[in-house]
Amino acid sequence: MVSKSGGTAPRWRADGKELFFIRPESAIASVPVSVHPVLSVGSPTTLFHAPGMATDWGVAADGSRFLVMAPEARTPSTSLSLIFNWQETLDHQR
Repeated sequence: MVSKSGGTAPRWRADGKELFFIRPESAIASVPVSVHPVLSVGSPTTLFHAPGMATDWGVAADGSRFLVMAPEARTPSTSLSLIFNWQETLDHQR
């Protein structure tokens, strides 16, 4: 057992020595793992809180950086524009 309080969306560090997961209180936690000479799982440590984060997230191969989607704290009026085929638009303006 890795966590007595539960968790979701596990991710491994590339070398397999650490497991990251989302705790029920919307926090990213890590657990050290060793397989030699026998399987050994350490105690979970909370790394940071990300209230409202989605379960689709990523961790760098070495476990040093995280990419999470979380709601924006400001007003929901922020918009995002995607521009496709932008090079063609530039060609027509010349």
